[in-house]
Order: sequence, then C-alpha cells, then structure tokens
Amino acid sequence: MTDKNVFDLDSVGKNIKQARLANGFTREQFSELTLVSTKMVYNWEEGLNQPTLERFVLICHVLGRSMDSIAH
Repeated sequence: MTDKNVFDLDSVGKNIKQARLANGFTREQFSELTLVSTKMVYNWEEGLNQPTLERFVLICHVLGRSMDSIAH
C-alpha cells in the first residue's frame, strides 16, 4: 500500500501557518491569495490534508518561501 501524502502533513501545516503569520496574513487573506476556502487553509495548517503540488507552488510563491523551507 502506498502512502498518498507527498509531505509530512504536520510539518507542512506548521510551516505554512508560521510563514502566513510572519507575512501578516489572516486566514481569510491567505485563502484569497491561494484561491481556496478558509476551511482548506485551516485543514492544511492543522495537518488534516495536504495541498496539491500546484497549490503548494502557489503557497510558496505567496509566502515568499522556498518549497524546501515549507516542506521541512
């Protein structure tokens, strides 16, 4: 059986939240910039699900962070 999660959900979620807050974005602002619902942002930050690779690239761009810094 293959694990479908590409990233460590807890680490990615914590890193997204930390970077979002460091950039001064509310969840609502960040959801608008990443073209998802605030519930989706919450789910990422809490490690309940993962963004698609395409969305992950957008997240990193919006946050001004490298993919590696968010993924680890």
